[in-house]
Amino acid sequence: MSVPAALATAVATLPAAFTVAVAGALVALGPRIVECSHSPAAADAVLEIEARLGSVLDDGLGFQSGVSQRTFVHLNEALCADVRQTAGGVTVRHSVTQDAFASSGVRYTFEVDTQRSALSPHPAAAVRKERVCDAVVGGTFRLAVSLEHAVDLEAEPYDPAAIVRSRRKERTTFDYGALRIDLTHVVTARVNDGGAGVGFGVGCDAGAAPRSAYECEIEFECPRGRGMSPAAVQRLAPHMQALCDRLLALLESDRAAARAHEAAPSRDALLLSAPFIRRLGNDDTLAVHVRARCWALWEAADPERHRRPVRRGRNRRFGGVMPLALRRAHLRSLVEQRDRYYVSDKPDGVRLQMYGAGALGVFFVDRMVNIYAVAASSYLRVYARPEFLLDGELVQNSKTQRHAFLVFDIYALDNEDFSMRFLSERLQVRFTRLPHCR
Repeated sequence: MSVPAALATAVATLPAAFTVAVAGALVALGPRIVECSHSPAAADAVLEIEARLGSVLDDGLGFQSGVSQRTFVHLNEALCADVRQTAGGVTVRHSVTQDAFASSGVRYTFEVDTQRSALSPHPAAAVRKERVCDAVVGGTFRLAVSLEHAVDLEAEPYDPAAIVRSRRKERTTFDYGALRIDLTHVVTARVNDGGAGVGFGVGCDAGAAPRSAYECEIEFECPRGRGMSPAAVQRLAPHMQALCDRLLALLESDRAAARAHEAAPSRDALLLSAPFIRRLGNDDTLAVHVRARCWALWEAADPERHRRPVRRGRNRRFGGVMPLALRRAHLRSLVEQRDRYYVSDKPDGVRLQMYGAGALGVFFVDRMVNIYAVAASSYLRVYARPEFLLDGELVQNSKTQRHAFLVFDIYALDNEDFSMRFLSERLQVRFTRLPHCR
């Protein structure tokens, strides 16, 4: 049982305040672990000891396992860097499985063919898990000891009608010998009374959307029929502690990065702080007028928009088209109707609309319908022309620091409404009548 030198180096730099006494808690559970591993119930079971990251609930009475998606990504990147530094001392593997939980408490595991996004026709394994004991350590880890009993698939065959819950697991495993760290993206769905096996969608409770979670755990497994001695628990404890300390160090670095990100001005704020852009007050006469004209043009393009439900965090009043998530189900449509789709670059800037009306001036409108006056400058080509409303992105060249407004759609131009024209027509107008609008 060994832990790579990279972990020892990382732990040595960890402030003592962040060290959680997982080793001490494991030793304290030692007598129960030894007793359980030698019991008749353990003869056909795998003894599992895990330390799972999470936090204590607000009421102090429970523990919620899991981390945020941002932290999950940070842990994955850092642990992959550890693998590169250890030069073969740690192995990594990736797996995708789907579990189906029966009302009897049996968990059936199916392998997932990621190439075809299909499940194996029969379960690869079935187990019944029995929790032996657990302890919350430092409010950050839950140390749990369990027995996983193998289930005979002939004696208890898989029955789709008996399934009550389905869980898909996409897991990256970092193997440190006897110990391993599992980073798992878990999507769980309840199954309705009709029963539908392990598939998401068909048979799942329509009133409860699948729940996504990001989990991180350190795990040790004692093979079937091989009990643990007090000395074995003592040897395991410091190695479990080392991996827990490494995760704590990564958590602290993630929090520090998050604090620095929150303190720094956002990209949007930096772009909109350009000297030729000035935000107008909500009650400013010009702002009120521009906002009213934009609303009128948006309503003309989509009269029903105010009746549709609004997703959380979205502004009902902004009329710009919002992106949709591209899902696997859309791929066939993309292939079969490829002549109906356009592909373009995705700029990394601020989504804005540009409104102008002759001598009134030129203005930016953001997604919260804030109005910004745009002064003529060498950084942005602005022309005095009849009323127009353009959709686009404000970007800044990283080398020259010059700003540009990239137009990708047209609502109105020169007092002419284009909102009901086909996209192909609007793009043609954009290239022929706005050749220098960048």
